[in-house]
Amino acid sequence: THGSEAGLLSLSVAQYDGGLSNGLSISGTSDTNGVVNTILGHGTSSLCQIAGNMLVTGGTLTSGGSWEIATGVGGYINLAAEGVNVTSTGTLAPTMKLKSTSNNAYGGYIILQKDRGDVPADNDAIGTVFFQAEDSGQTNTTYGSIEGTIIETDHGDEAGQIAITVANDGVLRNGITVKGDKGTATEVDVDIANGAASTTTIAGT
Repeated sequence: THGSEAGLLSLSVAQYDGGLSNGLSISGTSDTNGVVNTILGHGTSSLCQIAGNMLVTGGTLTSGGSWEIATGVGGYINLAAEGVNVTSTGTLAPTMKLKSTSNNAYGGYIILQKDRGDVPADNDAIGTVFFQAEDSGQTNTTYGSIEGTIIETDHGDEAGQIAITVANDGVLRNGITVKGDKGTATEVDVDIANGAASTTTIAGT
């Protein structure tokens, strides 16, 4: 159709049974200007190998099934981004699993690391885990948190703090705070509950 012309270019090779299958297919669309679609490989067991970098300018990678990224022993996957969002409508999903299959006595790690690129300061927050959901007005609300903080940065006298907080009257309040004493070796202080009217229950001795 004049003004909506579109073409298709296919590169085919012989596969196992001797038949020709598409390895590369490039097609223009007749209804959208500036869109050219490309299909690499044939069949879900095919392998597409890229030597070098891959730049995605559209912002979306879509998969019809599971993704597997294998780096090999000692390899790392590095993401430079403001955040990673995983969304699912499934029951008990989304989930995150770190599975160690090494035959030894050690397991995996979750590391929240703070690196200023300069000298750190006392009371710097290292990392926080937030537990969020909506309230009755469908406003996103933080109902609990676990936060790690630097109490003392001096070399040889480093001290840290872990605070577990929960929402009370819409405000995050202390539940348990574990704090290393920056001036006394082998001393770790623990604050439990919030306010004189709070209740602390200990089951057992």
